[in-house]
Amino acid sequence: MSFFKLNTDSDNPISKKLVFANSVSMAITKFLSITVFIWVQQYLLKRISPGEYAVYAIISSLVFLLPFITSALVSAGVRYMIFEYTRRDFGKMNRILSTSIILNATIGSIILLVSLLAVYFLDHILSIEQEYLYDAQLMFLIIIITFLVNFALTPLGLGLHITQKLVIKNIIDLIVEILKIALLFSLLFGVSTKALWLVVANAFALILALGVRIFLSKKIIPQMSFSISYFDKAFVNKFLSFGSWNSIILLSRYLRNFAALFILNRFGTNTDVSNFNIGRFVSRQTLQVWEPIRSSIGAPLIAMHSKNQFQRLNDTYLKGSRLAIWITSFVVFPAIIFSEVFVTLYVGEVYINAAYIIMALLSIVPFQMLNAMLPQISAAMDNQKDLAIRMLTIQVVNIVAMYYVLVIMNLTVIEMAISIAVINIIGELFVITIFAKRNLNIKYTNVLNKGLMPGVLPGFIASLYWLAINYNVEITSYIQLGLLVLPGFLVLIFCIYTFGLQQDKKQMLDVFSAIKSKWLKR
Repeated sequence: MSFFKLNTDSDNPISKKLVFANSVSMAITKFLSITVFIWVQQYLLKRISPGEYAVYAIISSLVFLLPFITSALVSAGVRYMIFEYTRRDFGKMNRILSTSIILNATIGSIILLVSLLAVYFLDHILSIEQEYLYDAQLMFLIIIITFLVNFALTPLGLGLHITQKLVIKNIIDLIVEILKIALLFSLLFGVSTKALWLVVANAFALILALGVRIFLSKKIIPQMSFSISYFDKAFVNKFLSFGSWNSIILLSRYLRNFAALFILNRFGTNTDVSNFNIGRFVSRQTLQVWEPIRSSIGAPLIAMHSKNQFQRLNDTYLKGSRLAIWITSFVVFPAIIFSEVFVTLYVGEVYINAAYIIMALLSIVPFQMLNAMLPQISAAMDNQKDLAIRMLTIQVVNIVAMYYVLVIMNLTVIEMAISIAVINIIGELFVITIFAKRNLNIKYTNVLNKGLMPGVLPGFIASLYWLAINYNVEITSYIQLGLLVLPGFLVLIFCIYTFGLQQDKKQMLDVFSAIKSKWLKR
């Protein structure tokens, strides 16, 4: 974990060991979740109709929208509660806690009422075949109820965040993930093969995790208490102000991932929706590879800004760009090259268009990773407004372009995916990166020469091997595919070392030395 050498020092509130443990525990949970979900997707795609899978793809996308709404207010609660906790002002902390719960419950109730109307008129809002309408309404209802409970009661479970016991939180998430998988398999194999069970299992996991966090929060901070009389109007504006721009950033990410599904639902076919959801899933899970590191660097960045260490923030942005591109390159480049082989092995020729969607959406990832650190740096510098406006503008243009390609020009879902790639790549290079240049006082040439170029070059070189394999070898099994892809990873690692900057090479050697030392001790 020498990467964090840049981001931590002796007086940093989060130690290297804590960052490492938090990243590892989160990575294990995500790996388990992704692995099982990939298998379940394949299992369902081969056993249910495109119509039923399309309904699941559309309705389940709401699962990802709702946390975006909650996280903005939750992040505000965490920030202010941590501040008062460190001062040991439990009275003020409880006023913030109670205000947060009441505010969340009020907003959640309004959303619930609107959502219940949406459930009733769901067949008018979305294009859903009559035979799947009941399941769609049930999925929607389960999602909404789960959301309301989580949104209202989440502040009571923030004790682990406030006391920075994030490793415990991740261990809880891992245990809950295992229980969710057990329930999902029981329903799929013991009851029926229905996409509905994915939503049921996810709701169970969310409620269980919330209950455990609330229980432990009370144990860790016994002084935490809720009372309606603690409601403080003065905190409402603070909550909304802090969370509003963060909400827009999260909304932009949501639109980038899911807006196409709703457009396809209205103007495409069920097979189009299914194909795009497969491609979107591969792209989104690739981005999740970076998540364990991204989620662990917020506090060190805040510490840098508080000490006016602007050069370190500048260096961290560039270093994060290279690292994020390198990490995701292990998926992006082979997945683009072998996408047709993978989709054929995964679900057969009926969903082959998903391969071309995978190619288009994954081509965006290196450019997204160029700015991988920017949202966290902007939050640390309390400058989210400008970033939020730029991100939302790109996605509005993206939605207009998708509609124009699919409806006005009457082209296919593949051309629509290409338009998404073009708009987002241009947006990252000439809108978001320009913001980074101004915000961090960094030269655009440095962004290209110290971020993008050393980041993507190893992947391009390794791709020469993968292209040769894909062109000359007929691949007929997952095992064969894995064995043929593996040597390319070694080429990629060698090229990362070769084309990395001098500081990268030194830290890579430090990592290898540490691994070698621990291995010899055994």
